[in-house]
Amino acid sequence: MKLVIGYLTILKKVMDFDEGYSDDERWEDIPLYANKEIIEQFFYAEIRSFEWMYEKWKEGKIRTKTITNLIPMERIQKTIDTLSMREQYEKCSVLQNIIVDIYIGEEIQIMLDQAHSIVNPPIKN
Repeated sequence: MKLVIGYLTILKKVMDFDEGYSDDERWEDIPLYANKEIIEQFFYAEIRSFEWMYEKWKEGKIRTKTITNLIPMERIQKTIDTLSMREQYEKCSVLQNIIVDIYIGEEIQIMLDQAHSIVNPPIKN
């Protein structure tokens, strides 16, 4: 438990250490300062977590609403943009599948449900 508390304390200090840095010196909410290797590790760990989440979603172990409520689509899109600039298109493909299958798929399902309720209104007794 002490290790976890120490890790969270260090992470909080990294997250709070943003004074004096411009936006182009930052990646997301973590300022890019002395050790850029740590920032890269966070970035790729997040990508791996997106990929894991997608696999669990396809297995039916994570609900669509859970994902869309916890992770803004813009965050995944920003990650795609960064990977695209780095020409890491294979990882972009997986993240694009997440957007199409989960986020856009949910929007389509909502529209279909609304259309169905209009065409087939509930029968009142």
